[in-house]
Amino acid sequence: WPVTGKSKMKHYIPEIMAIKNENQAIKVMINSSVPFAVRCEVKYGTLRKGISQPQLDRFAKASIIDTIKRHNPCLAMVHLVIVDAFKHQHGVESPEIDKALKMLDDMVGEILAAGKDEYTYIMFSDHGQFTVEKEVYLNVFLNEHGLISFESKEYQAYIESLGGSAVIRFKNEDALKKTLDLLNDNKDMLGIEDIYSRGMLDKLHISKDIEYIIEAKKGYHFKEGEFKSTVRDMKKENITHATHGYSPLKSGYK
Repeated sequence: WPVTGKSKMKHYIPEIMAIKNENQAIKVMINSSVPFAVRCEVKYGTLRKGISQPQLDRFAKASIIDTIKRHNPCLAMVHLVIVDAFKHQHGVESPEIDKALKMLDDMVGEILAAGKDEYTYIMFSDHGQFTVEKEVYLNVFLNEHGLISFESKEYQAYIESLGGSAVIRFKNEDALKKTLDLLNDNKDMLGIEDIYSRGMLDKLHISKDIEYIIEAKKGYHFKEGEFKSTVRDMKKENITHATHGYSPLKSGYK
């Protein structure tokens, strides 16, 4: 996981994504247990194809099995990503998800066989997803109303996307009021289900530095950056996608 980068563990490869112009291999290597990462890469690197799936999980599976057999660690952890990745790519109800579950089951079986009865096994998943048909670029909307400027990279308010929800950031109370008024007046067009203030955010144990979170309707998700329109109809473009980041209170999201 990203938080394991540069940790004191003996053998680890953190799951850290390259951003901007960074090299993915170098980014992972400098945050890893270098001798361990080099060994795994030399032995199993040909299984990978960048960060594509299922190749990445096959590399992780081979590395964890090798680690169990070679080091017999008191604790071994591995994150297999294929189901999450395929849901993002194909939606939650695609036949591809059944294929992903079968591949995941096979890989878990191999890991169980490697550890035999010497280990206690704990398996868990991290989150649900919803299929989305429309991308909403809320900062494009704010740009059209003078609250943010892509050209000058200045803002009075901007939206920080979390996928199925988003955080409102603002410079002053006037900007916040204008943003809230615009969002509330255009809820249907923007796919907004609700805007949570501190009362609800306290119940959800959200960090105190966040004052408002925008919750998307099912079928919508929020994106940052520039686009030619505020709302992109992915269904018309035959793009299948799913995402997470919605309120944990949403029905069917567990």
